[in-house]
Amino acid sequence: MTESGAASSASPPGPGRRALASGSSLLLLLLGVFPSLAAARAVAGEGRVVRQEAVLAPLGSRNSPWNGPRKYRAVVLPNGLRVLLVEDTTSDRLEAAVTVGVGQFDDPQSLPGLAHLTEHLVLGGPGPQSAGQTSDPLQTWLEDRDGYSNGFTGFDSASFFVSAPAVDWRETLLRFGFAFRGLEVGEDVRFGEDAVRREVRRVDEEIRGDTGLPELTTAVRDLQLLRYRAESDHPLHAFGPGTADTLLPSREGEGAVLALVQAAARFFRQGFSAERSTLAITAPVPID
Repeated sequence: MTESGAASSASPPGPGRRALASGSSLLLLLLGVFPSLAAARAVAGEGRVVRQEAVLAPLGSRNSPWNGPRKYRAVVLPNGLRVLLVEDTTSDRLEAAVTVGVGQFDDPQSLPGLAHLTEHLVLGGPGPQSAGQTSDPLQTWLEDRDGYSNGFTGFDSASFFVSAPAVDWRETLLRFGFAFRGLEVGEDVRFGEDAVRREVRRVDEEIRGDTGLPELTTAVRDLQLLRYRAESDHPLHAFGPGTADTLLPSREGEGAVLALVQAAARFFRQGFSAERSTLAITAPVPID
């Protein structure tokens, strides 16, 4: 969950943007899991693929994955989510990644690190309910099955990854998609005050490293030297990774935490839209 890559700034989409949506094949399951990254609203033609095409393998080196026994399919879902499906019968794992076109450069000037915090909150929430009980967070569930998940926030995008044994591909995709569901009516546990406090601490620990000291890691300090040279009104000048000091500068009182909860939920609602997101899945599972 670190920063990487420079690119041009982009403003989060407005309320009119559609969100990422909530079988026996990758394509059928995909329509059930990702026709939701957001608010539940009807989309014309939802439940059908609006466009798909074969992907021609380019000429590559001997070690290029394009030379392997893989099948590729590019798909656009009804909500605008662009998807690359890869059928790889030689693999024994599911690998999936979502990239959303919103990152550090979209942080409010008063809240450096908000994009990074939101990334943490998305993956840190509990899983879907089963028999009326909420299940373990995605990472905890994966660790019990030799899997893992992670994410990182760059300058203009945030990416989320998941890997699991192929035998668990359906449940893994369902849980991965559940993390990107629209904001729930009332209190959304992903963006609750306890969750925000927990993930602010984790962001701070991540940026400072495992030393337990107040200093930043060497890599973060080196990048910060470049930030100091940027124009003061450019988003690069801000401390994009964020720390407890930038996210909760006044740690006293519930008002500051509640304000951060609302800011993170608003950032998620406005920035995490299907139309500016892409999903890639590789698995030993038939595409059709």
